[in-house]
Amino acid sequence: MGNSRGSTLNPARPRARAGSMPKLRKGKDGRPRATITLGVHQTALLLGEEDLSTWDMEELRQGRRRDSKGNFGGRPPKVIARPVYLELVRRILDEANLAILDLVMPAIVQLGAIIEGGAIDKEDSIRLKAIQEVLNRVLGRPEQKVAVSSEQRPYQKVERSIVDRDLGEYEDEKIIEVESSEA
Repeated sequence: MGNSRGSTLNPARPRARAGSMPKLRKGKDGRPRATITLGVHQTALLLGEEDLSTWDMEELRQGRRRDSKGNFGGRPPKVIARPVYLELVRRILDEANLAILDLVMPAIVQLGAIIEGGAIDKEDSIRLKAIQEVLNRVLGRPEQKVAVSSEQRPYQKVERSIVDRDLGEYEDEKIIEVESSEA
């Protein structure tokens, strides 16, 4: 893929010693910038050439593939590529959504049992809150209507915000009179 001198996306062997930090330099905007050297696999990830659907969860968490023996050899990557992070977040959220969907039917059954049970004690009220949270996350919160009324019309708010001044200091041609068109 070429040598590492022209681009930070070209893979190359690391030149820095283990544990050393990249040198900081100022960018065009004056903020500090660091240049790191990426390996072949990290470069492929950033360029979208790697299929992340074949990675397992631990590989996504580590930010790298396992070797042929199934172990994580070598140094961990200095940075985790954004596509790896996004895939990890997507899978975690998918698992969470499936887990909460599995709770919907038991929540409805519990709700029915509480309704048929009659009197509600402290334990039932805790269950009701949990049921409400499950149903709100899956079905969404019920719509709430909000009534908003204002005694003032919009032009009245503007009129009241204008500071009264002594108009004697202004010439007649600079004064503009405004009348309301409302009858």
